[in-house]
Amino acid sequence: MTPQEFEYIKRAMAELEKPPHIITRAKIMRTMAQILNRAADEYEREFQDRVDAKLERNYQDIQNQRLVDILKF
Repeated sequence: MTPQEFEYIKRAMAELEKPPHIITRAKIMRTMAQILNRAADEYEREFQDRVDAKLERNYQDIQNQRLVDILKF
């Protein structure tokens, strides 16, 4: 989430505390949902990339250990 998006969310929450017109409230909520969904997707991608990198490192470590074990004989 960019700093601008975060600032928008804070302002939107403050605006929702007032009794805005029902259509205005719906528009604010839809925009917030889009921003938050995009941010959640980015965090999930980042997490998945970290997991994939960790699995790849573990796989490489196992392969390297097998090679070392073979070379010991």
